Amino acid sequence: MCSSVAAKLWFLTDRRIREDYPQKEILRALKAKCCEEELDFRAVVMDEVVLTIEQGNLGLRINGELISAYPQVVVVRVPTPWVQSDSDITVLRHLEKMGCRLMNRPQAILNCVNKFWTFQELAGHGVPLPDTFSYGGHENFAKMIDEAEVLEFPMVVKNTRGHRGGVGMMCSLSEQGKQLAIQVSNILGMDVCGIDLLMKDDGSFCVCEANANVGFIAFDKACNLDVAGIIADYAASLLPAGRLTRRMSLLSVVSTASETSEPELGPPASTAVDNMSASSSSVDSDPESTTERELLTKLPGGLFNMNQLLANEIKLLVE
Repeated sequence: MCSSVAAKLWFLTDRRIREDYPQKEILRALKAKCCEEELDFRAVVMDEVVLTIEQGNLGLRINGELISAYPQVVVVRVPTPWVQSDSDITVLRHLEKMGCRLMNRPQAILNCVNKFWTFQELAGHGVPLPDTFSYGGHENFAKMIDEAEVLEFPMVVKNTRGHRGGVGMMCSLSEQGKQLAIQVSNILGMDVCGIDLLMKDDGSFCVCEANANVGFIAFDKACNLDVAGIIADYAASLLPAGRLTRRMSLLSVVSTASETSEPELGPPASTAVDNMSASSSSVDSDPESTTERELLTKLPGGLFNMNQLLANEIKLLVE
């Protein structure tokens, strides 16, 4: 963890995919963002989580540790081809019921787990979709083809779950294609997703599928992007407005003191440091950070001057 402030952000993923490129990059970007903005950060693996309901209240344990302070935002990366509603989705629902803002939400993930479920959600919204048949209750491939004969060829036959991947390269995308991808994302309730589009003979696009756990190594390489950094920025933007960082918290304390009393001569600086350390845990929350302590010991004439301290803090915030 980078600090002891109230704002908390978690990264929740699956042990089977945590070493894959997207998860490693998102973890890197989230750590950097949380240190930059002085947010509490924790990386959690799905199988470390124990859900509890005790005395009628929802609770959470991680590796035996009782969690008493829950994150405001949780960035979720689960392997959608393997997602199970009785395990993975149960964890996500539990966190959501506890007031955590998930990115992506469990219902949005479910909308993309099954490709036909995706089309069921998009149908009726004016979204261009290829004519699609789905079958249940039998595995007779020949019968499936016979039933779909009315669709005519060319025809694509694919599993409702899973993906094959592909090769990424730069290509132009029309405004219709861009707006279609945004529309699909909004209908499905996605925060981060990949929308696969098919180009029709007239150059317009229709929807092939949507991915809630989209890989982005091709985007990073082909488009020279830092998708993980964009995800981290967006996650931080979801945190409650008006949150205080550790330095802002100290500034608030100093500002309040300066507004309620006239600047006056006080005890030697060393005494002032001891008093402030005892009354403000924010100063001592990071043993390696001595900036605030140095400010107090470098005041002119060895005097504890609130206005001077406030001016120095403001200078630090804008540098």
